[in-house]
Amino acid sequence: MTHSLDELPIFNDWRYRRCLELASEVKSRSGGYGAVLEAVFGDGSSARFEGRSRRKRPGRYASGGFCEHAENVVLNDALDYAREHDTCLEQMTLYIAGIEKGLPYIYIEPRYSCGMCAAQLSKELPESAEIRVPTADGWQGFSPAEAYESAKRIRREKRSAPDFREGNSLLLSRE
Repeated sequence: MTHSLDELPIFNDWRYRRCLELASEVKSRSGGYGAVLEAVFGDGSSARFEGRSRRKRPGRYASGGFCEHAENVVLNDALDYAREHDTCLEQMTLYIAGIEKGLPYIYIEPRYSCGMCAAQLSKELPESAEIRVPTADGWQGFSPAEAYESAKRIRREKRSAPDFREGNSLLLSRE
């Protein structure tokens, strides 16, 4: 089934559009990712954090080579906020979306692929947290443990299918 971008429900979500705006700021030829994190803290306060992939900040946990991934950026900001306000991260929803090869990355089959980020997310987030990725029908959510299991599965798949990313993107698979 072929969709135009305007017909996809995910494009009506402001969080998705914001993630793409942030991703478009990444200075990389291959693309980039943006993230929006909506958090509720133990003291009852709430906050939203936004970020994009960027060069690693000294002294910070960062996955993959030289780049701190978007989900690391917003999670580290939320954890800093919690420490500064002497509270804890109680609940949160993390939205992650990106651009690859100049096109929005929309999952055909919902997956979470970064093993390094998944390890941090599963270690730092409450069990009630939800990590969401974009699909043609809208956001698909994972618990931190499910995201970690998905990343481990993908690591095994990458070894046998180096083009798995293009094959799991609604738009890239139609090129």
